[in-house]
Amino acid sequence: MNNHEGSFLEQYLCETLLLIVGSNPLPNYVAASLLLKENGRVFLIHTPDTLGTAKRLQQVLCEINGVKDVKRVPIKSSSSNVIIQDGIAATIASILGQGQVGLNYTGGTKAMAVHIYRMLEQIAVRESLQPVFSYLDPGELRIIFDGHGNATTTSYPVAEEIQVPLEVLLKLHNIDLVKNAPLRTPYLLKTAHSLANLHSTTEGIKSWRQWCQTELRRSSEDKFKPAGELKKVILPDDGDLATVTTTLRQEIGCTQQPLTLADVIPFSPWQGKKQRDAVEDLARWLFGQWLEHFAYNEIQKIAVTHKLHPSGMGIGLDTDREKSPYDFEVDVAAIYGYQLFGLSCTMDNTKNLCKAKLFEAEKRVHQLGGDEACVGLVSCYDKPQRLEKEMLNAWGMKPNKVRVFGYQDLMHLSDKLDEWFSHASGK
Repeated sequence: MNNHEGSFLEQYLCETLLLIVGSNPLPNYVAASLLLKENGRVFLIHTPDTLGTAKRLQQVLCEINGVKDVKRVPIKSSSSNVIIQDGIAATIASILGQGQVGLNYTGGTKAMAVHIYRMLEQIAVRESLQPVFSYLDPGELRIIFDGHGNATTTSYPVAEEIQVPLEVLLKLHNIDLVKNAPLRTPYLLKTAHSLANLHSTTEGIKSWRQWCQTELRRSSEDKFKPAGELKKVILPDDGDLATVTTTLRQEIGCTQQPLTLADVIPFSPWQGKKQRDAVEDLARWLFGQWLEHFAYNEIQKIAVTHKLHPSGMGIGLDTDREKSPYDFEVDVAAIYGYQLFGLSCTMDNTKNLCKAKLFEAEKRVHQLGGDEACVGLVSCYDKPQRLEKEMLNAWGMKPNKVRVFGYQDLMHLSDKLDEWFSHASGK
């Protein structure tokens, strides 16, 4: 299961690994992936509150990582010294003298970590053992190995030692995709770039929004017009907006003039759909989804440099409350090692709506990615740094955990993302 033989981690690999399970299974999964030897065994120490998390973690380690021996160790209290030590005494006794033992105490409560650590340390002294004590630092994406006894505390960056795909992250949380797999191929990139250029000015933002509201939306409702009306909509052919239509016409290879939404469909990524669905999808793309595709492509441009794994766009997940407590949707996602970057995209330029979008994204991204996760907003707001500072202060987060991009950033978005990823990942 482990590919870290020969790396700096080799000296820390364990035949037996004890993991204290918290509410988020991601740190436990990362620790097991980094520290468990081939054919090693895992003990998941959990309370009644984290039983579900332990079961999911057990399943993923067995099914995806191929660990054959994963046992759950229940303890009845997360705070009582006596109950905690009684709960794990038999487990610790059973593993003595069977190879290197490790304890990663990133998860669980502080009381659990302290009591289990001390108990194992005391037994180690008595039995002349050298356990590997470790925890993950979410801010620096490093693993810390404690220097107990005469040993020296050491730390290593580990984000590039592991790649956690989005699908594994979802499985750890028992979440299914609502529809299909996330879209990983952005559409109509030349047109999206033209729209981004248009939205790099306040006049362009206003003009495109006015056209969308007039031509694509019903006058009295916040809904799109029926498909029968949408297919007849003529794309703008005058003023600043004409550049968008000209670019679209060139990109799809359609010379039709004037150009309607129905004319676009046979040459578009939606050509295989029924016309009604295709026209509605095109309308949604023109109204705002183009920004997701543009932002995702900007991430793709720098993915190799940052060893990022672009995970998809329009990620909507199962909201069945009996199956999972999470309600999650993110416009664009990418993962660096095990650090999730989630971006919300909006053409809105008002503080209140941008703030609401950022609140929603922060909640959902951290539900999945935990303390390591970072959240961003790509918007048309004119004071992104002010909003970013306000949200960092409100959430008590460190710089770079949140980033807000405004309309001034659109034409340099890949550079701005490059800077953010570099700082947020501790490079």
